Amino acid sequence: MKKQILLAAVAFFLSMSTLFAQAPDLFNYQGVARNASGQALSGQAIKLRLVMRQGSSTGSVLYTEDHSVTTNTYGLYNVKVGDGTPISNTFSNIDWSNGDKYLQVRIDPNGGSTFTDVGRTQLLSVPFALYAKEVAPKQVISFRAEGSPSSGSVTSGTSPIFSSQVHDDGNNYNPTTGEFTVPEDGVYVFNVSVVFASMSTPAQTSVGFFINTNTEMNWSTPSSSTAWSGKCAMTIKLSQGDVVKPRIYTAGTLNFGSNGGYNHFTGYKIN
Repeated sequence: MKKQILLAAVAFFLSMSTLFAQAPDLFNYQGVARNASGQALSGQAIKLRLVMRQGSSTGSVLYTEDHSVTTNTYGLYNVKVGDGTPISNTFSNIDWSNGDKYLQVRIDPNGGSTFTDVGRTQLLSVPFALYAKEVAPKQVISFRAEGSPSSGSVTSGTSPIFSSQVHDDGNNYNPTTGEFTVPEDGVYVFNVSVVFASMSTPAQTSVGFFINTNTEMNWSTPSSSTAWSGKCAMTIKLSQGDVVKPRIYTAGTLNFGSNGGYNHFTGYKIN
């Protein structure tokens, strides 16, 4: 009759931090090997087989590895999960963001390949350093376009086109049309500033923003001079695909000043 050896793996710990900067795909596993009488296997060479399963304790096998270790006086052993001898699949390919993970522990007390299943434990806390590696860096969405528009002038109800791009993180501003296309849902901040050297017809003038087919906000001045400057800022929640551009309302024609730095259109996502 085959002798049955019961082994308990206790004092289970997971390290939530990366073990080595040069090898981040690891986390700690610690246990105690005991015999059927509950006595610690002191100073004994054993072999561990660690099996990572998906979704449940009997779920599909994601990865398997072996470790040959020697217990200390108290039967304690330490291994680095991900640093063993691979038996199936690749540890670094585990998708930690996709569902629950279970670790099955099997032990051969004689260091061979006759393993006894000693437990299957859900990883209640995903090894955060491993999960964080899989999370794509948050994309920066920001742009600034400036300069006197190439047309040199605008009429009422039209949008000045600032064709000189200072930066465009995300490539969402079109310098040909002067439009910013919203790449993802969120809250955005926009600013527009214009300086005009002359007006063909001095009148009240406003500068604001045109979103899709609607004017959302504008700032006006009851100007009666032939030169004018204006600014407008807006914080607004937008949806992917919305199109934003500045818009001018006045009488007659406005001729831009030569100070391109004051003529600008900027925007960025804040949430």
